Amino acid sequence: MIIGLTGGIASGKTLCSDWFAARSVAVIDADVIAREVVITGSPLLRELADMFGDDILTTDGNLNRAALRSRIFGDDAARHRLNAVMQPAIRHRLLQKLQAAPPEPYRILSAPLLLENGLDALCDLVLVVDVSIATQLVRGSKRDRQQREAIAAIIAAQIPRGERLRRANFIVNNENGIDTTYAQLAALHQRFLGWARHHTA
Repeated sequence: MIIGLTGGIASGKTLCSDWFAARSVAVIDADVIAREVVITGSPLLRELADMFGDDILTTDGNLNRAALRSRIFGDDAARHRLNAVMQPAIRHRLLQKLQAAPPEPYRILSAPLLLENGLDALCDLVLVVDVSIATQLVRGSKRDRQQREAIAAIIAAQIPRGERLRRANFIVNNENGIDTTYAQLAALHQRFLGWARHHTA
């Protein structure tokens, strides 16, 4: 059984995926894969530099993510070009990792754009980590050291919060502290274990 884990920027996806990983649940993280496919010297990184300019690279040839973000957010055409290159590569690696991951007790596919990129089609259930937009702005600007306007642009580029919640099978509210979030995850984990046993029976 595959559980899709998603949420808006700064909602707490990593907090939740780390909790599952600590309980021997295989976590395939699209953010990690997105970094792997553009490692220094990779053909995909060269393609991005040709597309957007060498100034998206650092002096040592790594991807300058802040420079790339500033290039694409607010520019729908640029974002679509980036997605057309990145998403097939990420999806291919995701499928490889899903197939290689231990299926027991179940697997987590964590992706910020799970719904936007149709990755929920790979999942049996979708779990959304949710916070208010105001909380996203506060946490995102502190975590990423970006202006609130930049975080707001990322939020605007993602699926609307209401639609994300509507398409969720389960929702974890991450507004009220780690202990409260962990208690919700523990309850869901027990349900997932039961469904996974039934799913494989």
